[in-house]
Amino acid sequence: TAQKAYATQTTPATDNELVKDSKYKGTRLILESRIQMQLGFSGLSTDMHAIYTYKNHMGETRSFIVYGSSFVKVSDGIYGVELSNLVYADARSPVTVNVYDARNNLVASATDSIEGYINRSGNGELYTSLIKFTDSAYNYLH
Repeated sequence: TAQKAYATQTTPATDNELVKDSKYKGTRLILESRIQMQLGFSGLSTDMHAIYTYKNHMGETRSFIVYGSSFVKVSDGIYGVELSNLVYADARSPVTVNVYDARNNLVASATDSIEGYINRSGNGELYTSLIKFTDSAYNYLH
């Protein structure tokens, strides 16, 4: 009953927390058995790596490394850094992705959130329902 109430409540306003540099080319959201977000950048190569950091739904700061061999080709010249450790309850958490070259120099950076992506997409009912679902997941865990 409590979960049904969460799913039918009014959705709070979402914020667009997108922060990017010139190499950032966009975000993709992949909804399967788990949620995945990919942030695309130009100029990436397999000798680079990315570190993404966010505060999870429990308030813990989490950091993960993605090696260049795992970058996902999105289109010619654009590769995505897949953020595969997010869960639905983390949808409102901003995630910062920093990309480093082989010498550990910062070469690209972007911050986005699932919530921000949904807000920018403007796809109405589907995305409102998704935010209600992620809020329900958060409330279930708290």
